[in-house]
Amino acid sequence: MLSKFLLLALVLSCLLANAQSQVSIGGGRNLQALNGAPLTPDKVLDLQGTYFFNDEFLPAVLVDASGKEYKDKKIKFNLKTNIIYYTDWDGKLMQATSDIRKVIITEGDKTTVFENFFPPIDGLDAGTYYKVLVNGPSKLLLSTQFSEGEYKEFNSAVTTKRVDKVYQLYGAANGSIKKLTKGEAEVLELLKDKSAELGTFIKQNSLKCRKQSDYETVFNYYNGLKK
Repeated sequence: MLSKFLLLALVLSCLLANAQSQVSIGGGRNLQALNGAPLTPDKVLDLQGTYFFNDEFLPAVLVDASGKEYKDKKIKFNLKTNIIYYTDWDGKLMQATSDIRKVIITEGDKTTVFENFFPPIDGLDAGTYYKVLVNGPSKLLLSTQFSEGEYKEFNSAVTTKRVDKVYQLYGAANGSIKKLTKGEAEVLELLKDKSAELGTFIKQNSLKCRKQSDYETVFNYYNGLKK
């Protein structure tokens, strides 16, 4: 009798354990419980800074590889991806897919020009747009790159991504491009067909070629010599 009682208790125990390992769902059906882990929500990012030239849509003229101009456009220009966004006639957001070589943006009475298709350098390729500071036989260019970092405030579920623009000067002339960081010697190497005249000009005007305004003066002078 005792052995039968023990056997019955064991069977009841197994049935109870099996019932507890199931979960009930609507309609009285049961679904075998699954192993699992707490869900980790997707990272929530709060962006400080911007990848765009301006966060607003601004009037612009786009010039493609054939010289054709696309006027009466308002665009947003992503300087990290080099993507130009505009709105279609029905308000739909579009991405320019034409081979755009020049972007001329108007902000009030200020005009900013970007160009691409320069030789590759420092990880930048022909698709990279540079802001044109001086235009002519030689071009003084400004690249926009980005410093990025993420941080989270104490006891916060939101991760903040900070984006800062980092600028670098380049010079382009005679089919070459050069980063400008070390002063006069780099300029004379890039513009070597007029290096004698430029050397004299730099000395006479006490130019150190360490700041943007000095480079602008030298490149404008060179372009004047080439006329």
